[in-house]
This record gives sequence, C-alpha cells and structure tokens, in this order.
Amino acid sequence: FFFFPEILILIATDTPFRPPSSNFRGVQQQIVDKHNDLRRGVTPPASNMLKMEWNTIAAENAKNWAKQCTLSHSPRMKRVVKGIVCGENLFMSTVATPWPAVIQSWYNEEKYFKHGVGPVPQDAETGHYTQIVWYKSYQVGCYGTYCPSAGFSYYYVCHYCPGCSCTPGLNGQLCLSAVPWFHSQPCSGSCLSRPQPDNRTFK
Repeated sequence: FFFFPEILILIATDTPFRPPSSNFRGVQQQIVDKHNDLRRGVTPPASNMLKMEWNTIAAENAKNWAKQCTLSHSPRMKRVVKGIVCGENLFMSTVATPWPAVIQSWYNEEKYFKHGVGPVPQDAETGHYTQIVWYKSYQVGCYGTYCPSAGFSYYYVCHYCPGCSCTPGLNGQLCLSAVPWFHSQPCSGSCLSRPQPDNRTFK
C-alpha cells in the first residue's frame, strides 16, 4: 500500500481570530461531526462508509508533529496507531482558521474528482478529499498550532486511521484511491467487518 498525505496552503486576508484548541472535547466533536457530515453526503451515495470517531493517539501524534513547525509531512513511523499507518492532511494559513473551514477546504477538492475515474484533470490535487472520504478510515485526530517563525504562521495537522491506500493497478487497472467508497444498495446494517464493534456505517 502507498499512503498519500497531502498539504494545503491558504493565504488569507480575513480578520484573524484564535481558533479553539482541539484539546477540548467540544472541538474534537466539532471536527468529527464535520468529517461525518461530509462523508455522509458523498456523491454517488456510499454503501460502506464507516462513521468517523476521535482517536486520542492519532491526535497526540498530530500534535507532536505540528509542534515541530516543519510545514512538511511527517515520516510514516510518526503516524502509527496500534501498528496501523495513518494518513495525514496538512493545512497552512497566515491567519487562524476554524476547524470546519480547514476540513471543508480539503473536501473542496471534490470538484476535481470523478468517482471511479480519479482526478480530472489527471494532475489535479485531490489527495485531501480522497483521504477525508476513504471508506476504511474511521478514526481521526487533529491538532493546530502557531508557528511564528514560519512563513505560514498557523499549521493544522489531521491524522486518519487507517490511511487512504492505493494499490497501483496492473494493465491499466484503476488505483484504489479512484474508488474511495462503494456505491450500491444502502447499508441496512454493517457493510464491513468493523474494526470496533460499536462503529456503524451510514444508512
């Protein structure tokens, strides 16, 4: 498997404000809810999309990396949760940005993605989007920090477990990331052997 962590940079001119810390449960729930709202609304509808939940280990890994203020991706070994390599989305901005806006900006790459085909045009950036809607990812942990010495002062990191994977196809077959979820009849219950018994797919 190959993992595709991504970076998004925003140069903003809006009035800056301080976003609430993802250390607070209310903010954690806001992050989870935003992801689930977006995953629930994918087109075509998903039949096997797992419900996202907060993972404290992933959040701690995201925090540890964000505080490095490298403004680059972490090594795979830095985003492992219980033996599973997690995906990573990065966001950089000149001003503080609320978490829902950060997550929405990643999802907005949807306009360049065609389900079953992949990026359109082929070189379009869609890695943030496919990570958010990757059906097997069911845990997320995020952290945002202030990096005054960096060119982009505000640095946001989210880790997704397990990460969006892509198996290079043979003989022109599609990469798995071109089909980040399955589309068939809606789930009447569970569509997958769930990693945890209390996780539920969307109906």
